[in-house]
Amino acid sequence: MVDTVNLRVPRDARFLSLLRLIIGGIGLRRDLSFDALDDLQLAVDSVLAEDESTGHDVSMGVAITDDALVVNLSPLQDRDLKDTLQQGRVPAGAESRCLDVCLLLRSLVDGYAVHELSNGFYEVELRKRVG
Repeated sequence: MVDTVNLRVPRDARFLSLLRLIIGGIGLRRDLSFDALDDLQLAVDSVLAEDESTGHDVSMGVAITDDALVVNLSPLQDRDLKDTLQQGRVPAGAESRCLDVCLLLRSLVDGYAVHELSNGFYEVELRKRVG
């Protein structure tokens, strides 16, 4: 059995802090260390900062499994971010990026994946082991 919490908020800095609050509460409930919790929150912040989509809400689902917290962020639309995550590196033509988001995510979470959604949107799944 997997417990899941879903939250949808406007894509506005005033509301995105709620995502951190939810992750923090769930992480502490699962005895996630403060360092691991901070890593997961930073990973979420990084993905959302790199996705320059506007005009729609952002949804976050947090699934609690026996061995991990799985965070899903959607709907994302930035094609450059999607290509970067799928290729596992900054793609040709985007070398001017200040930060390689793949390198950052590999250092913060235990795994990530990109899932296609409809209408050109996609979802990023972040996985952090617990215990």
